[in-house]
Amino acid sequence: MRNKNLDAVKAVAACFVVFIHVGFPGETGQIIKVIARFAVPFFFMISGYFCYYAEKSRGVNCCDAKRYDVKHGDAKNTDEKKKKNITDKIILKICHILRLFLIAVLFYIIWEVLMTGIEEKSIFSRMQEAVESQHIKEFIRYNSTSQIRAHLWFLPALLYCYVLDYFIEKFHLRKLAYACIPVLLGILLWRAEICRMYGGFYHTMEYRNYLYTGMPFYLLGQMIHECQGKWRQEGKILPAGIVVGAVISIGEYHWQDAREIYVGTCVMLICLFVFIILSGGQRKSGTETEGDADRINRSEEADMGVATISRIYISGIWKKAEQILMKTGEKYAFVLYLCHPAVADCVKLLAAFLKVSDNMLYRWTRPLLVLGITVTFIFFVDFLRCRFCSSGEKCGIVISKPYRK
Repeated sequence: MRNKNLDAVKAVAACFVVFIHVGFPGETGQIIKVIARFAVPFFFMISGYFCYYAEKSRGVNCCDAKRYDVKHGDAKNTDEKKKKNITDKIILKICHILRLFLIAVLFYIIWEVLMTGIEEKSIFSRMQEAVESQHIKEFIRYNSTSQIRAHLWFLPALLYCYVLDYFIEKFHLRKLAYACIPVLLGILLWRAEICRMYGGFYHTMEYRNYLYTGMPFYLLGQMIHECQGKWRQEGKILPAGIVVGAVISIGEYHWQDAREIYVGTCVMLICLFVFIILSGGQRKSGTETEGDADRINRSEEADMGVATISRIYISGIWKKAEQILMKTGEKYAFVLYLCHPAVADCVKLLAAFLKVSDNMLYRWTRPLLVLGITVTFIFFVDFLRCRFCSSGEKCGIVISKPYRK
């Protein structure tokens, strides 16, 4: 059963990524960025969650295989078959992310050449700077993609996480990997925030990389998947944890100024993710169908007054918005992440042409404009693809592979 709540939060997280890169002005914009810092770790966590393969989903009927192997005197074959099946799935994910990364890099190389030409700068010197040995070393070591577009670092970092997970599965290092989570999180928080209290300093790429930002949250996602059957949703504890984490993050911002991640971010993210998983598991079919909702609404409208009809109408609007979020999270989250900086460049050029770059109304609406134009463009392209594709399977811009809970 697909967890629709995860799709909806994926869409919200993708929107917050836009608000990190295209911020609102003033103190309000900084606080929104503080809250939005959960978004990138969330995508690492959801990747780990769906790259955990439980015993029942490892592609081998364990009982039948073991009976066969014991009968034929080869009981070790069962473990080998399971291990090979898991590592094969991880290799497919590695190939998928590598393909997406190459597409993204190619797109932004072409885009940067175009933008450099528009700004009347030297294209040759720009390309020469991008392939300097120092930048290549930073990419290999820290996943830094700042010479093309900084936001692309997530893809090579996720690629590294899948490669490490491949070896974790291959050599049965799962318990050791889980034991490393607090160590990696501690190093991340030390480098990103705590060391500043003692006069220390680390460049962003020295902690915003696969090892310190990627792996701890990726492994947390796997741990949550493994343990979710043992948990029960405890009333308002998890929602309260989300709020407390957000408040702590804002307090840390006022104390320590802007950072990439906060202690409160970790609290908020873990509570949010567990809450989504547990609340999503309580749904029988993700969401009720539109036909069911219409039948319920008609029967209620026949029996109840104006106030109740108003509540039903508002509920219908909310359900529509929820469906849009779910669809966006399921099909378009990666495309939104990939395309929004290019849309932001176009909006910036248009604002400069119209001479409204310093206009306060423009500065407040720019993040929403970028988000709205990007989402509209993605839906429009997908509509055209569905209109002119003969096969339904070829229609959607389904960049992320489908998953099932």
